[in-house]
Amino acid sequence: MNYTRLFTDHHVALFHDWLTELGELFVRLEYPHSASSGDDFLVHSLEDLRDLMSRQTRCELEIFFFRAIIFPIRGTDYSALLQRALQEIPEGQYYQIVVLPPHPRDRKYAGPYECERLADGKGHNELRRDIANLDPGREIAIGVHPFDTSYVEFEQFYGRPVEQFSFEARLVISNNLDRYDQFSKNPAKYQDVLRRWKDDNDVEYIIVLIRSSPDWAEVEPGDQISKVGILGSLINTSNYDLRVIRRAIVKLINDHPSDKSLWNRFFLLNRYLFDVPEKYKHNNQLFGGPAGIPIKDGVINWLWPFSYDEVGDLQLVGVFEGYSTNPYQAVQEFDFFQKTFGFKRRLIRRWFGKDITI
Repeated sequence: MNYTRLFTDHHVALFHDWLTELGELFVRLEYPHSASSGDDFLVHSLEDLRDLMSRQTRCELEIFFFRAIIFPIRGTDYSALLQRALQEIPEGQYYQIVVLPPHPRDRKYAGPYECERLADGKGHNELRRDIANLDPGREIAIGVHPFDTSYVEFEQFYGRPVEQFSFEARLVISNNLDRYDQFSKNPAKYQDVLRRWKDDNDVEYIIVLIRSSPDWAEVEPGDQISKVGILGSLINTSNYDLRVIRRAIVKLINDHPSDKSLWNRFFLLNRYLFDVPEKYKHNNQLFGGPAGIPIKDGVINWLWPFSYDEVGDLQLVGVFEGYSTNPYQAVQEFDFFQKTFGFKRRLIRRWFGKDITI
């Protein structure tokens, strides 16, 4: 499940305002019917939040957000931190000591955005012992966790009421916020924030579509099922804005620069998106990648490996022939096709007998 798609415009606007106010957002994930009780995370932007939520793969999830700086006693001077903690955390109160993200790359167990718990306990004596046992030099954070005590005691530690937004995804999706007043009063204020949030979600979904498409290099000439799967993925991807599709291609290239199976997918996608011709004067401009583009008598078939059938539908007819000697410049080819030929207007035949051009 892509949990980011469950957040409404009101939710995103709320997160934006809390992040602007605090500079960070504490997120607690609980896992119903799991041996693990849950994990704590800290994000510093909507991009971080979207990335964190897109990584969640459990079918059931409880998500909690808090409008407060959780674990506010922070630093590297353990002696000074202990004195402050003894003053601010009441005797007999539960506490936690954590390391906040981002973590060094050599941290084996803490994932992106995850708060790494070093110690927890109750009372000042345990707090003194735990801090004394810590390895020096790391920046730590100390505080009262909202789930370790009553919410009244949690708010008493912070000295004010702490707003909480929760989201429960089980068999039924529910949340405790349907309307954010600031967004209702001034939606224009959040227009750019919401556009970036939607674009980032779309980029991630396009990446899933591209990567899940069958690899043309592995499709046998008579394998119609795989060809239909490729065309289905291309149709779904083409429903998105070209600007966002291009971003997805760039991100995949940056994340997987040597993955040639992606070259095949980009090669087909570029020819499906744009109105490239089967006959075009060749000016010796090629973009590398898959080999086999037909060139004869100074004329290039940019549409290959596609061809139009007798009713004008695109069909995948070409057979993968390996790679040329040059790396594939997929983004440059995308830009060239867009500038030279423009977006392909496709005729979709519906089962109810109507033709729709998109």
